[in-house]
Amino acid sequence: MKKNDADKEVMKIEKRKLNSWYKMARNSILMVIILTLFETSFLFGKTPADFLFSSSLPFYSPIGDWGETSDKLDAYFKNIELLATSSARFLVVTWVVFVVVICLYFLAWLYSKKEGYKWLVFAFCFYLFDTIVVLCNSGITIIFWCHGIVLVLLARGIYAGVKLKNITIEK
Repeated sequence: MKKNDADKEVMKIEKRKLNSWYKMARNSILMVIILTLFETSFLFGKTPADFLFSSSLPFYSPIGDWGETSDKLDAYFKNIELLATSSARFLVVTWVVFVVVICLYFLAWLYSKKEGYKWLVFAFCFYLFDTIVVLCNSGITIIFWCHGIVLVLLARGIYAGVKLKNITIEK
């Protein structure tokens, strides 16, 4: 076997590894989206659940605490007069934050396939901000460490995206 053939084989193996890292990073974004959707649906079903890898931004709205609203959900749907109160505004703001967060993660997941690793950088920064919010609100808990795992997966995906782009340019 020639040295050139061995180099090509090593390059194939390296490219396969980098592609798998990139796919894992994209899948971690999809996992965050799905778990955030589940967590929110459980919350509106009056069954608070805490999925470790979900995004926490929708649940730390600047107006108040989700625990407070989950107790008032019956009132939101039974009493139409609450629409003018701050409690109803809190619910609307929380929904807007939730939709924006999910849409941004979805765009990062969608465009990271077409446009490359730059959208993974965006997802990394956005999830890093989410992790800082968790740290400020909850301290160092298991949720914080699980956020760290997702950040590592995203960082590896960014590294793989840069390396894959350089491999493509070299050819």
